[in-house]
Amino acid sequence: MAVAVTVQCPYCIDAYSNSCLENGSNMEQITEATHLASTIRGGASLIHRIQSHNAHDRVSMQEMDTAVQITRNGKPMLLESPVDFAEKLGAAALRSLGIDTLQVNVGKLCNQACKHCHVDASPIRTEIMQRDVIDACLAVLDKYKITTLDITGGAPEMIPDFRYFVTEARKIGTKVIVRHNLTVMFEVGQEDLPEVFAENEVELVSSLPYFLQQQTDAQRGAGVFDKSIEALKNLNDVGYGKSEIWYLISSIIRSVPFCRHGNPRSKLISKTNSRLAMASFSTIFLRSQTCR
Repeated sequence: MAVAVTVQCPYCIDAYSNSCLENGSNMEQITEATHLASTIRGGASLIHRIQSHNAHDRVSMQEMDTAVQITRNGKPMLLESPVDFAEKLGAAALRSLGIDTLQVNVGKLCNQACKHCHVDASPIRTEIMQRDVIDACLAVLDKYKITTLDITGGAPEMIPDFRYFVTEARKIGTKVIVRHNLTVMFEVGQEDLPEVFAENEVELVSSLPYFLQQQTDAQRGAGVFDKSIEALKNLNDVGYGKSEIWYLISSIIRSVPFCRHGNPRSKLISKTNSRLAMASFSTIFLRSQTCR
């Protein structure tokens, strides 16, 4: 149960919550397991803990007479609202004002095989988007005047028509966001990615699962942390992140959970500043500054 909450797998949480209840565990024991996970995983685990409570409530509701109301913190916990949505809405109408963003997953091919990947992307996957589908996406962008194209994968840069997709989208005035894993730029034929991104004013969304090497490599593979730092430097060189020097440092510090043995914040700030200074990178890149 603790592992399921730590890896944040909703299917595992439901399965193990039901299994725990079937084998005689109670809510206090399930909560203890999830608290153990939270000491490892931090605040995110506390949020996902709610799902185990919901699974418990569903099982309990099936076993109890419907006249008995489940409550939590003194408030009723109903599985279904007794109020019809259309009735609640009344005369008002909900209408779309338009589509701002088209997010496209171009395939499951990736240079990494991360343990936590929700699409199981890896170097051996063969599912990639073909040119005709890309052209159809471009036609939709143009027809409906969608202002933003958000490209993800896998590692989207590895499909043969990635550069075509980006450049054609920019020709029709669409802003392009790419979910970029950083290390893909070291693959054969991908060395020019920083320049491609900058030339097309691509907004990059990149991340690391942790700010230390051991934890990052454990999730994403040996050497990923060092390559990611090198990739950030390469992006710095073409203009990314130059105006937000302390963005990553402040983001890391804000995400640090309070430790029950004491607050590690001050020690972490010193350690993080030192490590980032040695690495000479500064930001999670939001957009290129070169083209402004």
